[in-house]
Amino acid sequence: MELLHSLANDVHFSKQGELRDRTYEDQLNAASSLNLLLAAIVCWNTIHIQACLKKLRANGYQVNDEDLRFLSPLRRQHLGLYGRYEFDLKRLEDLPPLEQFSY
Repeated sequence: MELLHSLANDVHFSKQGELRDRTYEDQLNAASSLNLLLAAIVCWNTIHIQACLKKLRANGYQVNDEDLRFLSPLRRQHLGLYGRYEFDLKRLEDLPPLEQFSY
């Protein structure tokens, strides 16, 4: 649970993690948006962790199921939370399916 709260604080950094809106509706919108973003991050990380594990196993590496408990989709070191974002949609169309990514 600590990792989830830490991720939420990092994502919701502009007001130091506090909901300062005056109306209940605005507070609810901010909290819902944060929850949606957290869910998207967890889904993204889970998909990519699974793809990495699949690739490791396909390449003959021994992946012990016992060690998987140390993995968490709440990690965020690879996310550019404070950077500039540019999306070239044309380039994204040319990407291979997730199963073909090389890690």
